[in-house]
Amino acid sequence: MTEIAHWKLNDDLATDVVIDETGGSNGTLVDPGGTATTAFHTTTGKIDAALTFDGTDDYIDTNTTFQSTFKGSFTISMWVKPDDGKPPNVEILFGSDKGANDTISLTLMHAANGGKLEVTYEANGVQAVARTFLAVFENGAAADYVHIVVVCDETVGGPNGIIIYVDTVDRPLSASQDGNTAGITFADFVTDENLYLGALNDDGAMSDPYTGDIDNVIIFNTALSASQVAQLYRDGTVPFFRSRYSGNSAFRLLRRRFSPNSSF
Repeated sequence: MTEIAHWKLNDDLATDVVIDETGGSNGTLVDPGGTATTAFHTTTGKIDAALTFDGTDDYIDTNTTFQSTFKGSFTISMWVKPDDGKPPNVEILFGSDKGANDTISLTLMHAANGGKLEVTYEANGVQAVARTFLAVFENGAAADYVHIVVVCDETVGGPNGIIIYVDTVDRPLSASQDGNTAGITFADFVTDENLYLGALNDDGAMSDPYTGDIDNVIIFNTALSASQVAQLYRDGTVPFFRSRYSGNSAFRLLRRRFSPNSSF
């Protein structure tokens, strides 16, 4: 699994910089009507801290289009905790849209659609949409973070070219409907619009902002397998694995040091 970008969202400083652990795509926290610092937006995360969004004008500009990544197979993983699992209007968890022809987005559907999740991928005007069969969230604030993974596989070229995984270990809602990428040439994806987290970059304008918390966003330049997705889930829920993404290597070292099977 090759990480193209990894925002732990542990940032808690008097700046608007959102650090990409891979070093290539530091983001910018945008909050025109409030305080654009990560310290102001920090909250309790699934893995250490997270950032919270008010659903009005907050979002993260990743300062990168990820065009080369989205021209082939890719995976996006994140933990989310919405303030309202069935909001009155659609809310975008991540997205960019170039001229309604080249789009990547993950949407929390509004109440009329039962709080489902929907992924849109469009390259040169040819679109594929995947939506979870079941509602992922109930009305009101989510009790805990939910792990969401979007896998887009250019090699499939048909149904299940896009799959949405939700809490794959404890609550396997991995099945999603549609996701048919037949007719799409991934290499045709062209954009100069940066990817936003917590909103849609709609031809340079922010739209459909998300209300709630987001933690540990990772982009991979490959289509992860179901077992690899399950590993990501365990990385966020089991303390032994969490150190991989929290940066706390000491805890992992202690676990190894005092394990009955340890060799040192």
